[in-house]
Amino acid sequence: SGADFTGGNLSKAVLTNACLDKAVLVDANLSGVDLSGARASGADFTGANLSKAVLKKACLDNAVLVKVDLSGADLSGAQMLGANLSGANLGKAILTNTRLDKAAMADVNLSGADLSGTQASGADFTGGNLSKAVLTNACLDKAVLVDANLSGVDLSGARASGADFT
Repeated sequence: SGADFTGGNLSKAVLTNACLDKAVLVDANLSGVDLSGARASGADFTGANLSKAVLKKACLDNAVLVKVDLSGADLSGAQMLGANLSGANLGKAILTNTRLDKAAMADVNLSGADLSGTQASGADFTGGNLSKAVLTNACLDKAVLVDANLSGVDLSGARASGADFT
């Protein structure tokens, strides 16, 4: 907990169920890493490369993931309550049944991502690219989608009570 891996190379490492609460992983190379079941609450991943990483059922509550590359990553079942993913690239990522309540996701790239069954109440997607994303049965209650690109988005069965699409 609180470890500093700034700029470190942990690509393809297996860190299942690891405790990384409040760890600093700024600009770290974590491509292909397996963080399934890991706890990284409050961790700082700013600018890190997590492309094709596996974070199934990981806990990233209040984590800082600003400008992180999570393209092609598997975050199914992850919990990211209050996380900051502003400017992050989650293109073609798998976020099925993920908890993103109150997450800050301004200018995020979620193009082609699968967010089926995701809970994102109060999340802020302002200016985000959600083109061709799958949001079937997602909960977007009170979410902010101002100036978001929603072209080709599948919202079948999704709830968006009180959401702001202006």
